[in-house]
Amino acid sequence: MRRVTVDSDEPTHYLEFLKNDEIIGIIEPIQLSILISFILVHCEIGLRRSCIILTDITEVLLNYLIFGGLFSVALIFLYQTRKHARRAHELTMALFSGAFGQLFLTFGLFNQFNDETLSRYLLILGMLIYSLLFLFMFLHYEYEHRTMPSSRLLSVMMGIFGALVLALSLAFINYGKLGVSLTDLALFILYGLALYVFTQSFLVSFQASRRIPEKQQIIETISIGALLSGSIAYIIGTLFRTTLMELLGFSPLTIGDVLVIIGLFMLTGNYLAKIDFLYRLPIPIHQIILFNDAGVPVYVKKVQTRGLERINIQETLFTGTITAITSLIKETLGTSSRFRTLDAGNKQIFLESNNNVTALVITDKGTRFLLRSLKQLMKLIPEDIKDMLNKPMISSSEMEEKIDPLIKKAFPYVEFIS
Repeated sequence: MRRVTVDSDEPTHYLEFLKNDEIIGIIEPIQLSILISFILVHCEIGLRRSCIILTDITEVLLNYLIFGGLFSVALIFLYQTRKHARRAHELTMALFSGAFGQLFLTFGLFNQFNDETLSRYLLILGMLIYSLLFLFMFLHYEYEHRTMPSSRLLSVMMGIFGALVLALSLAFINYGKLGVSLTDLALFILYGLALYVFTQSFLVSFQASRRIPEKQQIIETISIGALLSGSIAYIIGTLFRTTLMELLGFSPLTIGDVLVIIGLFMLTGNYLAKIDFLYRLPIPIHQIILFNDAGVPVYVKKVQTRGLERINIQETLFTGTITAITSLIKETLGTSSRFRTLDAGNKQIFLESNNNVTALVITDKGTRFLLRSLKQLMKLIPEDIKDMLNKPMISSSEMEEKIDPLIKKAFPYVEFIS
């Protein structure tokens, strides 16, 4: 039997040999089977590499789409919030952080075909900027339901964020396989941070949707659910990427990208469709009072938060108590002194003063957005109305006619009770 040598570097030669009847006649069947198997394995490896490259290109294009969408929405969101005086600094910063972080991540993915070192540095920078999205989103939803973030939840989040910064710092100063491994670890921590923040945000939004089953609130809950599902897909895709890629034929991280795109566009689109929803208070408000410089209540309005049941309280008792406390503070600490918060057990009282007028809100619980509405109310009251509130004789009907629209603008989800 003659030996036939085949150049392994040129797999196309196999087909030329197989076309030769003389060659086929002298190769034993078992050798032919091995040869065919080798050809098929070689072709499968080449096809798999092509699929991986195609998948990477798809991820790059998808990431460009995410950046373009996030950046466009962030600009529109910034314009609308400024135009309608609905400040949402945390959510605005979250959108821009996500957009620019996504841009650097995309550059990193694109450059992995040319310069792996540059690609790794871009990915590290992108992950650091992108992580700020979760930090600001956490603050946004905490401020929707509290005046200050929960110290326990904030400590956990800052612990995860610190671990991420440490991993990224070590990945930046290390090279080779260790640097790559640290970058992968940082990416996994980033997905863990996303999972933690979106879980907390989803719980907050879900509880609000149970109390206020409105369309905008339900859409918000669904959109955060999509973001939460995307973070879960990221973690599963990172842990089992090779296996799932062979099973699905594409990167499982793409599923996470799609869910994140859907969630972010639903969330911001919901706010843009009804910008007042940013100031949707999930807690009952009972009364809004305006005091003049003498501490006399000159405007008293019973109110309720739309969609929430109002519990009757003794408004007269509250008014007298506030007047007494205000007078006491003025006498003991000076005329310029004002207290801002009073905790009366199951009720909280918040005050904001500006140029001889003090606004007071009685509510079950304070939130950062309630305080922003209170400050906005003081900015909306023009000087002539402030002067009118400090006159000895005031027409109540004329005063309500001027102040009621300002209350509705500052507190868009408040309804008056006659």
